[in-house]
This record gives sequence, structure tokens and C-alpha cells, in this order.
Amino acid sequence: MAMSVALQRKSVARDLYCRPPRDLHGVGAFGLWRILKSAYGLAEVPFAPATFVKVKKRGGKQTTVAILCLHVDDGFLAVEDGEEAKETQKAIDERFSIKEWIVIGEKPVAYLGMKISLQGDTFLNDMTDYVFELKEAVLRDRGSQNLDAAGLKEFRRLIAQLRWPVHLVVPELLCQVSLLAQRVGQATWSDLAEANKLLKALKSTATEGKAKLRVRRLAGNPELVTYFDAALGSSNSLAAQRGEAHFLVDPSVLTSQGKGNLLEFHSNKISRVVRSSMAAECCSMSSSADRLVYNMKLWDALYDGAVTTSSTWQQEIRARGHLVTDARSLYDHVHGSNQLAAERQTSLDILGIRQMVQEGLVSLHWVPTWRQYGDCLTKPMEDLLYVRFKNDGCLNVKQSPADAKEEERRFFLRKAQRERRKLRMHTTRDKSTFFCFDVKNTACGHVL
Repeated sequence: MAMSVALQRKSVARDLYCRPPRDLHGVGAFGLWRILKSAYGLAEVPFAPATFVKVKKRGGKQTTVAILCLHVDDGFLAVEDGEEAKETQKAIDERFSIKEWIVIGEKPVAYLGMKISLQGDTFLNDMTDYVFELKEAVLRDRGSQNLDAAGLKEFRRLIAQLRWPVHLVVPELLCQVSLLAQRVGQATWSDLAEANKLLKALKSTATEGKAKLRVRRLAGNPELVTYFDAALGSSNSLAAQRGEAHFLVDPSVLTSQGKGNLLEFHSNKISRVVRSSMAAECCSMSSSADRLVYNMKLWDALYDGAVTTSSTWQQEIRARGHLVTDARSLYDHVHGSNQLAAERQTSLDILGIRQMVQEGLVSLHWVPTWRQYGDCLTKPMEDLLYVRFKNDGCLNVKQSPADAKEEERRFFLRKAQRERRKLRMHTTRDKSTFFCFDVKNTACGHVL
């Protein structure tokens, strides 16, 4: 639905103030300016996105019957079908001037490059058409020379257009987009060529039907699972990269295989200096835990109608949250290892998560690297996990018999690789190095 005025009634007036430039003469130190006319956007809607929840008491329990999300002059309403939908729509029409109501069903509805539809019990977000409409950048030069103004404009345009569908439906390419976005300040023509290659890869993904994401109906009382990972110096810039993927899952995911929905995923450069893989993993764990707790509180409000917040809100959270790592040493440290990390910030991160685990706020699980959904968010690599997840929507945090067999196979492969490496090192060490007499004497003379 489109709204002419959002988040305010017609009878309510609001004023917007701003602080003038500090170096402007004739302005007091504590003076404020009142905005008379907006130069950009809607003057009457100076608000951030907001979410409203309609709650009713049924059988002595609070039940959410409608959720309304607003952003500027757009809105999205999810409501129980039947009389509740009619009543809620009527209440909104009485307060706001709605331009158009669009019901989402089997026929796709276009919105900001997305085509949203409801296929049975599955909510589908398809961005295939948007991807095919993207245009490559024009390469007027080659090599490592910095981009000129026109080339930099093309680079920024292409990165922004790539990020929109990738951060919504194509997590397997998000790390590559993030690494290119970090090059904006010193972008070269080679970087622009890499952006064009990434666009071709995205279009190839869309051709295979992978530029879409499904949200499936879940059974039981859903829980939140967050996979996180970090890579230290795995990119060309030797920058540490962290990645996290947040899922809403069936409780059966924790004991066997079950259904899950991908809520959000991120791939970002680690802002602070990290000197070890452990420090990078702890930084990723800390930020992922913060986001997980926020999602848990938000889920309580949306699912159970717990919209009030007190000073003890962490102890009152009903949703269950789980962190998943592939770093065994980090898992051992959080669960009570007596050894402390060398870096103080790393120790603080571990102690913070350990306290959350001991209080029962979250749980920490370990999985092998090949089942870590945050792995491809930290380094450019071929992804198989998300491709499989998009097809069946299944997750499993606990190791299954098939996973155990695969892990055993990988263990023997790694063992064989180590044995071959040792054999090569011994072979190289046994080879004698022969010097020419003059060269050897010259070297000895320099040493003396």
C-alpha cells in the first residue's frame, strides 16, 4: 500500500529542528534552526522505519493478529484472514489516506526490483528480472591505473546495483561484492573489470533460477540460529573479513534435520585490528551475538506480542537463540577453557559470550567448516550450502550419520595431504647444495 502521510494523523503538527554549522557567524552556541521547507524527501515524514503489532488476548494468552511495517510512504501489512483482516484494513483507512491496496497472492507483485508472491504456504521473493536488466560498465582503459571521474561513477553505480539483489537473495556472492565495495577509494580499471565479471556471474546464477529466496511455513515454536565465521587476510588486500547468516528454524534442526528460513546475512570488513584468527573469530562472534539477541527480542514482539521492555529485558526473552562456529578452539574457550587469549579484547569477547551461554540466553554449537554457512561470506569461493538450502530449505546443527561419514572421509584426505607434505619436506632436506669454490669463499669472506 502507498500512503500520502505515514506515522502521523492529519490533526497533529510536528516541527523539525537542526543544528546550524558551528563556524557560521551570528549564530549562538546553543541555537537551533526550525525547518520550514524540506529540500529533499517528505517534510511531514521525518521518521525512520517503524513496525506496529496488533495483539489480542485469546484464551488468557497474548496473540499477535496483525503486523504493520511502515517506511516513509510505503507499508506492508500481514494479518489473519477473515474478519480480522477487514477490521484492521478499515481501521487503517480511517486514519490514513491509502492510495492503493495490493493483495499478495499467486500472481507476483513488483516492488523495488523484487517480485513477491505467495505459492501455497511459501512466500517467494524473485529478483531474476531485476538482475537481467543490469548493464555492464564501459571499460575505456585497462590495467592498474586509478579510475577517472567517469569510471569511478560507473564503478559506484555497478556496485550499488549489484549489492541490492545480492544482499537480499544471493548470499553466495555477497563477499565478492563487499570486497569490491571496499576498493571504492582506490578503485582501478582492473577492479571495474572484476565488477563486470561479477555481474556476469550474477546473471548466470539468475539463469539457473538461484536469484530467488523462499520463506516456508515452520512447525512448532521457531528458534533462531546464527552461523558466523571470519577470515584473516584471505582477500587480496589482506583485510580481515567477517560473515554471519541468521536463520529462523524448526526446533528439530538442533537434534536432526529440519526446515529453516534465511532471515538476513552480512559480509563486512572487520573494523578493528586483529592479529590472529582467534581474534577475528571472536570479533565476528561478538557482533553476531549482538544481532542475534536483537532478533530474539524482535521475534518476541512479533510472535508473542511482548512489546514492552524493562530493565531486565534480557532475562525476559522467550525466544531461544543459537550461535554456530567452525572454530573448535573458540568453542572450547567459551565452554570453560582455563587458558586466556593473548589479546585483551579477544578475552573480553570470549568472556562476554561465555556469560550469555552460562545465563542460558544463547547456546554455542560447533560444526565442521564444510557445513558452515558463514564460510562463503568471508572469502570468494564456490558455494554448495546455499544452493542446497534454496532447493530444500533444510538445516541441521547436530551432526547426522551422513555428515559423520563425510567428515571421516575429509579427515583421511587431510591426513594424506599432511603425509605427502612431510614426505616432500624430507626429500628436499636430504638434497645437498653444491657451491662453486670461488662463490663459497666469497660468501665466507663477506660473513667474516
